[in-house]
Amino acid sequence: MDGVSRATLRARARGIGVGVFAAPPAAMGAALDRLEAAEVLHFDLMDGVFVPQFTAGPAFVAACRGRGFLDVHLMVADPLAQIAACAEAGADLISVHAEAPNAALALARIRSESARLGRPILAGLAVMPGTALAALSGLLALRPDVILVLALDPRDGAPPMCPPPPRVWPSCARFAPISPRFWRSTAASPPRPSPRPA
Repeated sequence: MDGVSRATLRARARGIGVGVFAAPPAAMGAALDRLEAAEVLHFDLMDGVFVPQFTAGPAFVAACRGRGFLDVHLMVADPLAQIAACAEAGADLISVHAEAPNAALALARIRSESARLGRPILAGLAVMPGTALAALSGLLALRPDVILVLALDPRDGAPPMCPPPPRVWPSCARFAPISPRFWRSTAASPPRPSPRPA
């Protein structure tokens, strides 16, 4: 994989993501047909364990292959068990939760699957709004390609925090000079920090 391919994929990840599972289940096909112009299709894959909701799995991602940039958000208790199938399904970005077991191994697995398949797959880190910053330092040091900060924690039913807690941004911004970062959030995004010389 060359740097140009990964850079191109990062540029595509900057589009507005459309949550696929926001569509009515009985009209999913028609909804996807109306989304032909969407730049990014966002899949919240939930297992009913890590979060109480349950959605679809990698097979649904595979069914949407060729429709655009496929952004897979693993809201599951065992992300390691899902990464290979999501990669094979055509995911362009796979985000794992900082709060999930083996999050560091999961980020590494995304990169190894990318190498195995011979195509760039971005490794994302998703963060619940109440997660302590001290818990993120080791994961941020692994240089995830994308940091997804949720505006709500679906595990507790609390109302959304719009925008997400501002204390999260400085911690993430410390890593912006390492390589280009693309801020994604379920709510407002902060200003992009100015790059500093390495």
